[in-house]
Amino acid sequence: MLLLVVWLLVVQIAVLVIQLIIPLTAPTAAKMYNGYILQVAAFNVAQGLQLFLYTIYACITLRRTS
Repeated sequence: MLLLVVWLLVVQIAVLVIQLIIPLTAPTAAKMYNGYILQVAAFNVAQGLQLFLYTIYACITLRRTS
């Protein structure tokens, strides 16, 4: 359970780092657009991972309480 919480924090921090770094390394408009796409993709992947991990966490919690 603690591992899941730590993993969620790591994913959130990674997304924040990606969202901060990509705009800084994209000086031109084309790179900004590509950076935005990567940003959205990274965010979507992180959200999907979070949903997956929350589902696992909920299943584990339900099995323990029943």
